[in-house]
Amino acid sequence: ALGIDDPAAVAGQILAGYRQPRYPKRSAIALLGTIGSSPDSVLTGPSRTNILAFLCGLLVKPQVSEHSDEANVLRRQALLALALQSEIDAPTAKAVAQVLTRTNNTFIVSTVRRFFISHSQAIRLYPELEDIRAIITRGREHPFKQEILLLLDAPDK
Repeated sequence: ALGIDDPAAVAGQILAGYRQPRYPKRSAIALLGTIGSSPDSVLTGPSRTNILAFLCGLLVKPQVSEHSDEANVLRRQALLALALQSEIDAPTAKAVAQVLTRTNNTFIVSTVRRFFISHSQAIRLYPELEDIRAIITRGREHPFKQEILLLLDAPDK
């Protein structure tokens, strides 16, 4: 669909080049989101794991001045890219939940909500579900807290 012969190689190039000055960080994160939205059969080896780990790392250290507007833009871009992933894992869900313990910025929190809307069905199956719920419960107050927790409830609740 992207016209990329080897998505894993492109993802590897982005991961390798991201820290270079003047690297188009927003575009690179968006492309990682698009590549990660492909089924696992398109990504080879540890590519998906590397993409998830990289994007989760940006949630903590966005590679720009921590208190700049650009830091929040890159965090939001990473959250959007994570929301697009065709598959995630429990450490990724925990990392996204941890964002709610550090900020109540609506720009960021609304994107965390988008992530949980996209992946709640899978997250409900994780043995770590209660740990993820506890992180969210401990998190800062924001308008989406109860909605996110409800998304993680069993569908018959």
